[in-house]
Amino acid sequence: MSPAQVFTDFLTHCPELLFVADGDSEVLFLTDTLAQWLGPEGRNGIKLVERVHPDDRDAFAAAWARIGGDATHTPFEFRLQGANGAYRIVSCNARRSSAGKEVHGALREIDVDLPNAKALQQKGAILRILEENLPIVVWAIDANGTITHQAGKGLAQTGITPGQFLGMNMLEAYEGHETLVPVESALQGKLDHAYAETYGNWWETWHVPVRNGQGEITGVVGVSLDVSEMKRSEVALKEKLALIERQQLVIQSLATPIVEVWDRVLTLPMLGVVDSARVAQVMDHLLAAVSEKGARIAILDLTGVDMVDTSTANHLIKIIQAIRLLGAEGIITGIQPSVAATMVTLGFDLGTIKTLGTLRAALEFSIKHLRGVKG
Repeated sequence: MSPAQVFTDFLTHCPELLFVADGDSEVLFLTDTLAQWLGPEGRNGIKLVERVHPDDRDAFAAAWARIGGDATHTPFEFRLQGANGAYRIVSCNARRSSAGKEVHGALREIDVDLPNAKALQQKGAILRILEENLPIVVWAIDANGTITHQAGKGLAQTGITPGQFLGMNMLEAYEGHETLVPVESALQGKLDHAYAETYGNWWETWHVPVRNGQGEITGVVGVSLDVSEMKRSEVALKEKLALIERQQLVIQSLATPIVEVWDRVLTLPMLGVVDSARVAQVMDHLLAAVSEKGARIAILDLTGVDMVDTSTANHLIKIIQAIRLLGAEGIITGIQPSVAATMVTLGFDLGTIKTLGTLRAALEFSIKHLRGVKG
């Protein structure tokens, strides 16, 4: 028999689902067994991709494009329409010819336990609904790190098409990258949860180890949720809080403008309503300034204060007492008539505290005092 006759006889009698196709998956030769499996159109130069389930076509095309001429290519699975019009799950193992044009392949139908087929189909439908409607990426790798599943609406944010990396080894592609740490941890059997920034987006990912019936790790399933919007909101919130803190510092510095009007003479003009919280803040800032600058005199100017209450008046007296404990002299100036009347009514005795009518008078007193001249 001639080689051509041997080849024809092989195609006729081989019991396996074998084929030769071009780069676009158009079948050039196939065994009679595969032709019968495919149905009447099996011998009419059909394209395999056209018989693949619509939901699997992108993944099929990506896997088909990666078929090489060596034995390292991992078989890939998809649903293929058979003679009766029903889709059945098959595994395809193929290599390119030495010339690199044709693809030589073998299909193997994967048996599904019929009682569980409907349940598996329903679970697959649920998974597709989630993948198509939520901002997630669902992916899976085998024990060697080869990507066996990659789908989800979230892929649109990365510019990656579903199934684009099928057959690629994740461990090799991302070698040395920090995103592999939780993946490798899952391959060791540990459920892992991590955040990472990749492809310009933030992802929250759960890495789930997959085990067979003997408890051995056979791969990892990952679910990555796009949390970029949440992260952007978090960053914006932190920036706003930082801005508010800076504004508060500015407001505090304006509320307690301590000025060194003369060598070792500090003055703090107070304006508006003075309550207990503000006076406590004044004490902290003024005492710190007295200590830092080695001040001899600190002047509290109340010219702009129209009203004080009992607690506030107590705090003012305590400020003067604290200034004295630091070795400096405290002076109160500009007490308004209404404030003076209130303090007298409340029974406060300011006899031990130096008070002057105006800030100018306090400055003159301070200069003379520091020069050793009695005022």
